[in-house]
Amino acid sequence: LPKTEARILEHLFRHNKKVYLLSCGADYVSVNFAFDKKFRYSIYTPFENNKVSKSEYWNILKWKTEPFKLLHLYVFNNVDGIISSDLDYHLPLLGYNKYLGLIPNPININKITLEPVSPTDKLVIFHGINDRNYYKKGNDIFDAALEIIKSIHGDKVEVIEARSLPYEEYIESYNTAHILLDQVYAYDQGYNALEAMAKGKVVFTGAEQEWLNHYNLEEDTVAINALPDAEKIAEKLEWLILHPEKIAEISKNARAFIEKEHHYILIAKKYIDTWSVTDKYF
Repeated sequence: LPKTEARILEHLFRHNKKVYLLSCGADYVSVNFAFDKKFRYSIYTPFENNKVSKSEYWNILKWKTEPFKLLHLYVFNNVDGIISSDLDYHLPLLGYNKYLGLIPNPININKITLEPVSPTDKLVIFHGINDRNYYKKGNDIFDAALEIIKSIHGDKVEVIEARSLPYEEYIESYNTAHILLDQVYAYDQGYNALEAMAKGKVVFTGAEQEWLNHYNLEEDTVAINALPDAEKIAEKLEWLILHPEKIAEISKNARAFIEKEHHYILIAKKYIDTWSVTDKYF
């Protein structure tokens, strides 16, 4: 409950000289940005399209209520700075006076090794599904795209589907895959996508133009942007089937991107640098 959270937060504010907020999930700012349709598509889209019920979406819709708005204002008024973890939270925060910028999610690349995939007659596509988030992540759109591909190139692909696996099983279950289907309604990557990219997989995920601009990347060189359109996803899959040499190229680029932009030690230094700078001004 917001009142309970406020009491816990009050204790934290009172006993710490500096408190920073990391925006890395649904909150008042990002939810209202999405509901105001400032994204071309967003976490709001499946609800808007009547794919999920109000009760299933309560963890997002609650940020539209007055108690959670007041909780948001309480937090924003008491923190010393706000940091975002990816573009989906960075864009809604632009213009806020306490916003300190984007620091990407850290990936421990020492624990995730590049998984070279031996050439095979078939392109292996992995589709991991969490049943509770089936529509929220756009898995229904991926399924529709896969049906299109299987009807055209069924002899050239092998589809591996995993449902609601524990993390330790999940991260090992796609080692033999060339392609991983992650999520649709995002502009940037979450941890599932980042860890798969660290393994050298070609990941269909959030990789919008804003993300390309931020990291100065070319389209389809590091990750594939998964639009909320089954036919467009199928077109990208077919492009990879017809140009298998792109798999190795994107795989190499994906791993290099994680090492450059998400290396956990470099990210830790960015946090320290940000905190050190703000100490001079607050």
